[in-house]
Amino acid sequence: MSESLLNVHEAAKAAGRSRSQFYVDIKCGLMVPPISRGKGARWPAAEIGIINLYRAQQIRAGSRCNCESCKRAPDEEIKALVAQLIQERAGSDPLVIAS
Repeated sequence: MSESLLNVHEAAKAAGRSRSQFYVDIKCGLMVPPISRGKGARWPAAEIGIINLYRAQQIRAGSRCNCESCKRAPDEEIKALVAQLIQERAGSDPLVIAS
C-alpha cells in the first residue's frame, strides 16, 4: 500500500496552519520538509499526523503554560521529533528530502 502524500494546501490544513505559517514551521524545524516529486512537493500524511498527535499530547499534559521556559521546551521537543522523522525518511530513501 502506498503512503498518502499531501500537497501544500492539504498539508497545511492537516497541520491546522495557514500556508504561510506552515512554511514558517518548516523553516524553524517544527514541521517536516516536503518530499520532492517531479515538479511538485508533497508531505507524507503520516508524518504530519505524528506531529499533530505529539502537539495534542503536549497540550493535554499541560506543557503549554505561560512561562518562557515552558514555551521553548515543547518547540525543542517537536524539533527533535521532526529531526527523527527526517532521519527515518532518509534511511528509507536518501533522495526524497527536498531542500
